[in-house]
Amino acid sequence: MEKNNDIIVFVLIISVVMLVYNFSEPIKEDFSQGVICPVFEKKPLMIGIIHHPLLNKGFIILVSSKVALSIIQNSLKKADKEYTIESNGKDFFIVYENKYRMQKIYDFSINNYEIIKKQTGLKLMDPS
Repeated sequence: MEKNNDIIVFVLIISVVMLVYNFSEPIKEDFSQGVICPVFEKKPLMIGIIHHPLLNKGFIILVSSKVALSIIQNSLKKADKEYTIESNGKDFFIVYENKYRMQKIYDFSINNYEIIKKQTGLKLMDPS
């Protein structure tokens, strides 16, 4: 019976590691051009993280201001459908404003953040 316990513990550890490091395929999208802020339709100035309460997932989004991020996050929290996140097949999602595709966004992970930061030269929004 001890061998079975070891296997269960091993599987649990691997599962936790996979959740923490989010072993998804690397981002192939080019964020260096053509991306606009979903709220103000301006060039993004920072990287933000939004949380979808129904999916209980975090996503990386490029925005022009803290106000833009707040507008999107409040809409998701209220579920008022002004902004929504919908699956596009594999593992990336798209932000919509009244069903208009605005920006591809990706699951939050350190790896995805580093790729987007390197491509755009933008930094993560400061929390204050």
